Amino acid sequence: MDAPRGIARARYRRGAAYADQGLHAQALEAAQASLALFRQIDDAWGPGGAHQVIGRALSGLGRPDRAAEAYRRALAVFTSVSDTRRAHQTAHALRLAEDTASASAHDGGGPFLFL
Repeated sequence: MDAPRGIARARYRRGAAYADQGLHAQALEAAQASLALFRQIDDAWGPGGAHQVIGRALSGLGRPDRAAEAYRRALAVFTSVSDTRRAHQTAHALRLAEDTASASAHDGGGPFLFL
């Protein structure tokens, strides 16, 4: 494995591990770094994985609208490389993010503070 691809994959895995631990800001940072590297080396699958972790991180940070966009991008990549398992997982995450974003829009975007 060439060095840039290995570094990109390591950052992707680090982002996924941070997301698993609930460290969403760190997950977002690592996944964005991996995305940049995957794009530089023209990797076909990597951007999908990075966008998926970005979606998880943004969901955890309370940004379901932005998470949904990341999931849409991941879904497009996984569909283009015929990774049906990841496409299915991402489509499910996308529906959850869209439902959460819709619910947030209907309730004013968050908890109310009554004075």
